[in-house]
Amino acid sequence: MAERLGVRKTQVQAGFERVKPVFRPPGICAGCPYRAFGLVVQKLRKQKRITASFGDIGCNTLLYFLKAVDTCTCMGAADSKRQGVVIADPSLAGQVISVNGDSTECHSGLDSTRNAVFKKVPGVKVVLDNYITAMTGGQPAPTSPHNLAGERNNFDLPAALRAEGAEVQLVDAFDMKAIELALRDALDKARQGAYTVLVVRGDCMQQLRAESKIGHFDIDKDKCKKCDLCLVCPGIETGEDGYPRYTHLCTSCGGHHAICVQRCNLDAVVERKEQREDAPPPTLPAEDDSVAVMAGALPAAVRVATRGVGGQGNLFLGKVLAEVALLAGFRNVIKGETHGMAQLGGAVLSTFSCGDVHSPVLAPGSVDVLVAMEQSEVLRPGFLELLKPDGVVLLNRQRLLPIGMQDKDYPTQEAIVAAIGERKTVPFDALAEARAIGDEQGRCQNVVALGLLSTIEPLSVIPAGLWRKALLGLSPGSMAKRANIAAFQRGRELSKAQGLVSAGCKQATP
Repeated sequence: MAERLGVRKTQVQAGFERVKPVFRPPGICAGCPYRAFGLVVQKLRKQKRITASFGDIGCNTLLYFLKAVDTCTCMGAADSKRQGVVIADPSLAGQVISVNGDSTECHSGLDSTRNAVFKKVPGVKVVLDNYITAMTGGQPAPTSPHNLAGERNNFDLPAALRAEGAEVQLVDAFDMKAIELALRDALDKARQGAYTVLVVRGDCMQQLRAESKIGHFDIDKDKCKKCDLCLVCPGIETGEDGYPRYTHLCTSCGGHHAICVQRCNLDAVVERKEQREDAPPPTLPAEDDSVAVMAGALPAAVRVATRGVGGQGNLFLGKVLAEVALLAGFRNVIKGETHGMAQLGGAVLSTFSCGDVHSPVLAPGSVDVLVAMEQSEVLRPGFLELLKPDGVVLLNRQRLLPIGMQDKDYPTQEAIVAAIGERKTVPFDALAEARAIGDEQGRCQNVVALGLLSTIEPLSVIPAGLWRKALLGLSPGSMAKRANIAAFQRGRELSKAQGLVSAGCKQATP
């Protein structure tokens, strides 16, 4: 079959199967307003105050990895499950809870609330309200301040719950003490036959402005005892010296009372004394007339596969690739990508192809360029085998360890290099390049990679002007446009620094 399709087979590298990829379950975002609640439930479970927690579909499903949710079925059904358990065994009323998201509570959860009040089923229902439908794309919910048309929403969730006859208590999602006190009180009341709904409210990090999510914490090593209580978020990890250190993913909980600060009882988490000064914003390029590509210059087909971790911007990179291909005049443009929970820390695969192509599924030995935005992701089974014999691997030297993973369990640099074998590889550090242009949190790492990718054959035949045009068209707002253009240019300059021409990777003309 491979021969019939014109695909050249590649030999699997010896030793590849011995290098295990990182187990990377999806998780809630750095600074997520649900984290404090999850940690409190985890604590109360250890104390035998909570026996089971019934969940539903949404970001709250990911609290399973904090041992704060046990089940997941359909939207809004969490409290129906809890009620069934309590009706079967009334002694469990003060030991089990249900967890809905605000969107799913509005979708069908209010029916369960009404049923609990009507049938006098005691217990505790928790509604995690982040004002948005976060899991499936960020579309407004009835709890959002505004609808898609920009009109102010008039729906009041606590009022609607009270109208059903429930006792409702509002709790700050970033106040761990308040959450614990509210949960303990509601569980005690449930034992006495009461039904309480806790609405735990806090901003979704994906909806806040970038300037409110700049990390500004450090660890005072004189006070730190390496207890690891603060290691609850992708924004903080264990350093080589055993002390916690903040990563570029830290959002400072969006300016709210940071959870890591609340977890540390030694006052070892301190405000950063020196803030890095951002580089001056670059100017946008002048209109580029070199945006036409002669049809005869286009390759018959181009195929790119990108692997990374949710939150690294793989999907945006794929969007720009597709737009560039359309502007260049390719007759077929096909994208394929993973969605859903992968965007929250799980492994992500994006495929792109254009020209004489027919499917988003890429055959082994058919891909021109592999992009690994996180270096261990290059180890995913079957990924390296996609590459053509003369293809190129772009390897971003970034490590993102899942929460709870020890540094010693992460694949070594030697193991990753051995797995890649003799394949042509271009290593780069997208985070360092992004920080060099003032992007301390590395939000435009993906665009640095895109700039480098634009210089690799066969993509290098497409003029830089087309890439910039596509990038500007997809970047929201003037600041994002400036940052992305600077990151893109930084990536292109890496070609010169890496000497890709001598490595057999043709560099495009700026």
